[in-house]
Amino acid sequence: MKTQEVGEIFEDFSPLPFADDTRQSGVETDDSLDVAFSPKGAFAFFALMMALYGIMWFSLYFELLSRR
Repeated sequence: MKTQEVGEIFEDFSPLPFADDTRQSGVETDDSLDVAFSPKGAFAFFALMMALYGIMWFSLYFELLSRR
């Protein structure tokens, strides 16, 4: 087993690993994954939640109007 100096082990270590533009992340990327992200489920949930809140609000509103 080869012993290494601490400087050799951490020679590529930087507290800000992506501070300079010349350093590569080492992560391979796939160009086919460059599609725009759209949170369709979150939009659908929000629309459904607003519709249910609207139904509840109008039901209470019309209930209170009928008591006048």
